[in-house]
Amino acid sequence: MQIVNEGETVEQSTGAGSRRATRRPVIQSLVGLYARLQGWIVAVAFFLLTLSLIDPIRKGIDRYITLDTDFYVWLAASMFFVLFFLVQQVDAGVQAVNSELRRVDYRPEDTDSALQRIKTRLDSVADPAHKRLIVLGVTMYRAWPTIERWIDSGDLRDWTVRCFLVHPDYMKSQADVFDNDWVAIAASYHSQIKRRVATAQDRNRTTLEVQLYAHVPAVHGFRLGNGDVFLSFMHWNAETRQLASPNRFFEYHPGEDASPRAEEYRALFDNWVDMAATSPPAEQHQ
Repeated sequence: MQIVNEGETVEQSTGAGSRRATRRPVIQSLVGLYARLQGWIVAVAFFLLTLSLIDPIRKGIDRYITLDTDFYVWLAASMFFVLFFLVQQVDAGVQAVNSELRRVDYRPEDTDSALQRIKTRLDSVADPAHKRLIVLGVTMYRAWPTIERWIDSGDLRDWTVRCFLVHPDYMKSQADVFDNDWVAIAASYHSQIKRRVATAQDRNRTTLEVQLYAHVPAVHGFRLGNGDVFLSFMHWNAETRQLASPNRFFEYHPGEDASPRAEEYRALFDNWVDMAATSPPAEQHQ
């Protein structure tokens, strides 16, 4: 899946990912066939070399074919190179399995854990085109203090950071869904981010954007320009029958993960970002 740049639709990006997913089984089949062919070459070469070392068999072969020293050197060299490539393939397979296990095992317990992983990942981003961070937030209660610290320390120099949070007026109009305390929290952090927009660019060379949206934040999380995506989903408070605190687990897919599951989660996140970016004014929901 290609990273969604400005002006590029999520549908275009998802289509590219689907085409790559369609080609993947064909490529895997060819790689498997090539590996099996190498295995047969090694087996035949080893069989011939073993037979040639058994004196009675070697004498019998010599009656029909003269096998000189050059033949044995060639046979041994062929086995060495084929074995070398097979070892490389096995090593690549082991690394792929380990990578998948690490990805599956990783499940941050809360927003703070996700932010720690994000910090590690953004430090490794070198391509200027990938220096983009999208924060699809709720109130920004946990995310903004950490992001502001990154801005102040220069960790987000030359980055573009887009922050989305739920409109306080929308929360107020949906009192049966949102905790009343969230209204003041969202209003406070929206004001803080707005005040930092100009200074972040002037002092820290960070392009900071903030926008309010007016719908239930069922999906929220983080997206880096290198393809990393961290998604979380809202839970309900069974006692109050309102939305519970969004400090829950995150589904994480690194940019290197081109699996169909990862592609679908990226498309899901981008879909919710598009809705937040085009959200109508909160007054329409009152």
